[in-house]
Amino acid sequence: MKNNQLKREDFVVRAIKTLADPKYGKGIPITITGFCGAFFEYYGESCVETLDSLEEKGVIVKKWKKFKRESANGKKGDNWIYMKEDYVPSNTRAKDALHQILADSVEI
Repeated sequence: MKNNQLKREDFVVRAIKTLADPKYGKGIPITITGFCGAFFEYYGESCVETLDSLEEKGVIVKKWKKFKRESANGKKGDNWIYMKEDYVPSNTRAKDALHQILADSVEI
């Protein structure tokens, strides 16, 4: 690593915070946003090992998301990365909704 280069973890955290589009949540698709290419250009290596390591350390969460329809370049989905504290599994939303639906305070 060059003296003035960001640490890989700092680069990933900064990327998530700056590239995330609020209308899609707090994560980023790593290919579509250009993250993979930017990482390669900055470090001269693939981001895969760094992302795997950060996921093992509990810093980020990686999830594959399928697109509603195939993109123009034929991609069917992309890997998304989230800060661990910002990731909300889809089944959590369902459990929260179920809890509200079955709450005793609701009169029918």
